[in-house]
Amino acid sequence: MPLAVLDRHGNPIEAAACATHRYGSAGFRPEPAVLSNPERLSGAWLFGGLASHHFGHQITRSLGRLAELEVLPGLDGVVFAPLHRGANSAESRTLFRTLMKGLGLGIEVRFADAPTRVGHMWVGRDRFSEQTGCRATPEYVAWARAQMLAPGARPRPGSRLYVTRGRLDPRFGRILCEDLLERNLIGHGYEVFVPEAHALSDQIRRYAEAETIVTTDGSQGHLIAFARQSGQRIAMIARRSRRPDLLLNHLDSFGQGLEGSGFMYLDVLREEWWRPVRADNMSLGELDFEALRRKLLACGAIGGPEGQPWTVPDPVALQRSKERGLMPGESLLPSRDRSTFMAEFRRRRREKTVAETDRGAAAPMPAIEGLRYLRMLRRLHALLKPAWYLEIGTHTGRSLSLARCNYVAIDPDFRIERPVVNGAGRQMHLFQTTSDEFFASGFPQRNGLRVDLAFLDGLHLYEFLLRDFMNTERVMAPGGMVVLHDCCPTNVTMASRERPPGPWTGDVWKALLILLEHRPDLDIQVAAAAPTGLVIVGNLDPQSRVLDRVHEEAVARYADLSLEDLDGGPGGLYRRFDLQQPEAVLAAIAARRTA
Repeated sequence: MPLAVLDRHGNPIEAAACATHRYGSAGFRPEPAVLSNPERLSGAWLFGGLASHHFGHQITRSLGRLAELEVLPGLDGVVFAPLHRGANSAESRTLFRTLMKGLGLGIEVRFADAPTRVGHMWVGRDRFSEQTGCRATPEYVAWARAQMLAPGARPRPGSRLYVTRGRLDPRFGRILCEDLLERNLIGHGYEVFVPEAHALSDQIRRYAEAETIVTTDGSQGHLIAFARQSGQRIAMIARRSRRPDLLLNHLDSFGQGLEGSGFMYLDVLREEWWRPVRADNMSLGELDFEALRRKLLACGAIGGPEGQPWTVPDPVALQRSKERGLMPGESLLPSRDRSTFMAEFRRRRREKTVAETDRGAAAPMPAIEGLRYLRMLRRLHALLKPAWYLEIGTHTGRSLSLARCNYVAIDPDFRIERPVVNGAGRQMHLFQTTSDEFFASGFPQRNGLRVDLAFLDGLHLYEFLLRDFMNTERVMAPGGMVVLHDCCPTNVTMASRERPPGPWTGDVWKALLILLEHRPDLDIQVAAAAPTGLVIVGNLDPQSRVLDRVHEEAVARYADLSLEDLDGGPGGLYRRFDLQQPEAVLAAIAARRTA
């Protein structure tokens, strides 16, 4: 849902921008009618950011601004914006308040379910959230430790804790034969700790007191991160193929400066199994138990002679563990044979989408009927007044003819039909080559090129657009913006990787999802510019190498994904971001540039 935090004059407050791995909000100007009769909240409040319905997401999305409580005495409480309807349930709100209390934050919590005028609201810096990649600032780490840990808390020598997911509903994500792993670790002096059987404050206390902690990746890891201490060893076992970067960043940032503290991420995943309804946190991980034993020995999490008992699950035990929680007639899909897995997964997803459509649950594909994209691009030129413009995919020159500045245009097959020489530009470069060859040539570096506005409209395949974005970001000037075309298909046919008759966006929508997932630091706004949308990307960081690190894995993971595979079917794409009218996006950009 869109989020706007406005000052008393109705201008968006940039510091209130929020982001998750799939949603970004930099503020916008709602229609006047929306603000005509707001609810009122008197008193002084701190803006807490987004409220989610999932326990782990409540930690990663809603705690980063709360360090301001230390310097803002006398507040009436904290007000949050629900991220979506799931955050409105009574159960999730009870859990949210329990989280605040369990972390030592005994303060009133409110949720702004409708437009709300707050008597006095403080907006502080976000020091820890998905917007920062869950990398906490040193100030936030110090505040969190002082807030959540008892004075003098330290690990007890020899204490070993295995934090299990084995008592959760078996339909949730888990590792297979976790009961056997528990017995193995008990033999090595571990206590099996069941988090959901303890209050949050007790969980943090127990984690802080343990000298060695072994667990699988999951929400419990975020509480372990808050309790991380000097002299403590933590081993986290991967239970899914997708690396949990937000969790690992959290653990790493809370480990900076600790003496004698070690953290190991142990990936011994042999296979990953999925139910027909795929969700990243619902997979079942099949571990190589013998490889796990060797890694635990190597990192010092277990000790003793090489022949100390360690049981490996047999096929019967594995099958029994797989069958826990399955519905009658339901079976698991292995992901080892990716092409077979995805073909079967798409088939089942289509069946589910048809069933949901019958019940009216599938998300519709929206009509993209706003200001046409070339007119929006013209207005972006007028707003930004770029000194340098870069364009990939010029072809006939329609978009390039809008430039009134220096430019670099790249296309392997120019068919210029428009006047592209402009009186304001002193340098106009046409490179009839691929974008990869252009960036590999080193031209931008040799000439000190710094681009203020870039338009990427090259080959309509996501891996190419992602690579074009990565290369372009490195040559952007401060305050510059990159514009992506064709990320908003309006039917399945146009989103095919093979060019069909008629309109074609290809699968570049996947590049947008990858940016939303891995670069929460970017300001990403999606405009319903006809006919297939424009994505405006700001807050660029030419020094960032996040995409370099995740590029290979991200491209592989999205390779076989189709629109039909998304939750809600093809229209489910539009649940991943806030689709805004072009005028609202332009107004927000103009407001920030004049602030």
